[in-house]
Amino acid sequence: MVIDGAIVENHFDGALAYLIMCEPEDIQVMCITYHDHDASDEIVRFAGGYNRNAERQIILDPCLVYPAD
Repeated sequence: MVIDGAIVENHFDGALAYLIMCEPEDIQVMCITYHDHDASDEIVRFAGGYNRNAERQIILDPCLVYPAD
């Protein structure tokens, strides 16, 4: 799955980064990757393996983050 948007939240546990796109009231997409990225208004592209976690949560794992050009 590929999606473009801004990272609204991020968590880094020292090994994996959990990057979240979309606000909680929307369907949220979480990208699990190895490189930490700051939350910002910059539009990025998540590309990764699709897994539906819950009605309003999608997890992309493994996932890569690219600039959205």
